[in-house]
Amino acid sequence: MAEVPRPESIRRTAARQHDNLTVAQFEPAGFSRKRQRRMLDRGEIEEVAPRVRRSALAGPADWRAKTAAAALAYDGWACGMRAAALYGLVDAPATPEVVVTRGRNAAKLGKVRSTKVLDPVDCAVVDGIPATSPARTLIDLAGRVTHIELRTMTERALIRKLVAPLTLERRARELKTLRPKGARALLAVLDALHPETHKARNAWEAERAETIRLYLGVEAHVNHRVQIAGRWYEADTAVPELLSPAADRPALRPGAR
Repeated sequence: MAEVPRPESIRRTAARQHDNLTVAQFEPAGFSRKRQRRMLDRGEIEEVAPRVRRSALAGPADWRAKTAAAALAYDGWACGMRAAALYGLVDAPATPEVVVTRGRNAAKLGKVRSTKVLDPVDCAVVDGIPATSPARTLIDLAGRVTHIELRTMTERALIRKLVAPLTLERRARELKTLRPKGARALLAVLDALHPETHKARNAWEAERAETIRLYLGVEAHVNHRVQIAGRWYEADTAVPELLSPAADRPALRPGAR
């Protein structure tokens, strides 16, 4: 197989886009549309999305590359489960999801979603891929997934510090008219979660605090600092009112300070 020339100008662009280039991006480097068709016929490049191609030398496109290609093809943003996967909240689904703003004749763009509102606050770039923000992703998914799935994704987003709880709540309230079902579902999940979930370093700490609240009826503090015999310790979860020098204190780690 002949090597596909990759001038530096398009090499850098392709690197930013997971080895993908649009038909138009190929052209300034001397790859006319006619030449691109011949390269497609010879298997030197492949089309991974409408009007988006990549060199065969780059290897098979993984799910991230396919997501980037779909966003390029429709000039949109990865959304739904694919956006959630980019943030590490779920496993990547088989098919990319892309959203565009209405008024762009979205019906002719293929299987893409459209929305009336996609403010700058709702847009982000994840690993070089345009995607809906963590808050917008959760709000959009809230009306499509089960309560347990939404709670798990929301908890992960808070623990990983992808979004602050107040920011998430505020955006859900702002989008109640646009996404009434999703906004209500997400607000219900936020109300049910332990108030210090966002302070947890991992899911185990968050689950432990929630368990203490459910079974003991008291609020546990996450990563709570306590002084014992003049030395500072940090408890993964603790109920300050129940701590005493003689109390059993599991999961205590010597503090650095």
